[in-house]
Amino acid sequence: MSFALTDTRMTTPSAGGPAASSRQPSDTDTAAAPAPPAAGDRAAILVVDDDRDDRRHLERTLRGAVGGDVAVRHAADSAAALELLRTERFRVALIDLQLGAESGLELVRQAGGRVCATPLILLTGAGTRANDVAAMAAGVIDHIDKQDLTPTMLARTIRYACHTHALERRLHDTMQRLERASRAKSDFLARMSHDFRTPLNAILGFSELIRDEIMGPVGNRAYADYAGDIHASGSHLLDLVNDVLDLARIEAGQFRLEPVAVDIAAAVADAVRVAAPLAARKDIRIGADPMTDLPRLRADARALKQMLLNLLSNAVKFTEPGGTIHVAAGRDARGHRLAVTDTGIGIEAGDIARVLAPFGQAGPTIGRDDAGTGLGLPIVKSLIEAHGGRLEIDSAPGKGTAVTLRFPA
Repeated sequence: MSFALTDTRMTTPSAGGPAASSRQPSDTDTAAAPAPPAAGDRAAILVVDDDRDDRRHLERTLRGAVGGDVAVRHAADSAAALELLRTERFRVALIDLQLGAESGLELVRQAGGRVCATPLILLTGAGTRANDVAAMAAGVIDHIDKQDLTPTMLARTIRYACHTHALERRLHDTMQRLERASRAKSDFLARMSHDFRTPLNAILGFSELIRDEIMGPVGNRAYADYAGDIHASGSHLLDLVNDVLDLARIEAGQFRLEPVAVDIAAAVADAVRVAAPLAARKDIRIGADPMTDLPRLRADARALKQMLLNLLSNAVKFTEPGGTIHVAAGRDARGHRLAVTDTGIGIEAGDIARVLAPFGQAGPTIGRDDAGTGLGLPIVKSLIEAHGGRLEIDSAPGKGTAVTLRFPA
């Protein structure tokens, strides 16, 4: 049987004096999300049950569990309960599984589940595994079988729910602060990188004019050589700035994928063609398997090109002269895969996680002119994960490295 909301506070006096009233929200509380009670707060307890006799029985059990002066609020349906949860503070809310034609589980979901400002405890009529699973999936902090409802059991359940809810809210608040800090960092890096690129482009342009003597001889040949050094250093710095900008955009969620059907053979051939001059300077052979029979890959063409170029550039940097780099591709039931394998210096197993972190380097890099910025692999990892895929590394010192991109089917 369904009853209308009883919006009156139950104020049975205790032996020691008048009943305690529930604490009202402070000025800093919002109507949509009242602040949760602090530990030891005498805030009211909300009981949501469509059966008047059950509500009264539960109230008596509550007084035996947490004290006779506890303030109890009642709601007989979901709408009334949601309004109270939205506007008032409660120590906990006890919600019956069946609210007439309504479901207590649906009320839990509408109230926000585990992120609701009030810890939600579900009262079930039969403690079956199905009810337990459904209750936790809906987002209750805890649940209790009405058949086992005793003051001791209820007191323990309420203590556990309040403690767990407080810990989860602190964790939730911490995660939100970290996410805001991460977004602020990414925004800062994006702005700074953009501001760096403008003067760098001028430096590169004018140093190239001097190096190549476009406007005429510079006189002393050393000046042209210095201009070449300026251009090389500026190019390296611009690569770093571009990497930082790309990573910042990815982390900030500003890198929008535009999936199309990509010809894998053509994409690999283009990347190998770009990387070939770099490999030739170190006498490194670079090649790829024939890929004419592979079905097209649905991916962002620009992102795929960047991933391949980053992997090939990394392979060139860490492969000694006379080594080889090979690109292979295939498809199986799990989807497409692209692998770049080199005969380079390899990576210690303990360093793999480090090289996948921004600015991470494997082992000492001081003295290596081609050590890189430590952003190539993190960018590749972020891009492949944005496609719903994953990056795998198989490597050992002195044995070379194989980096595989796995795209979902």
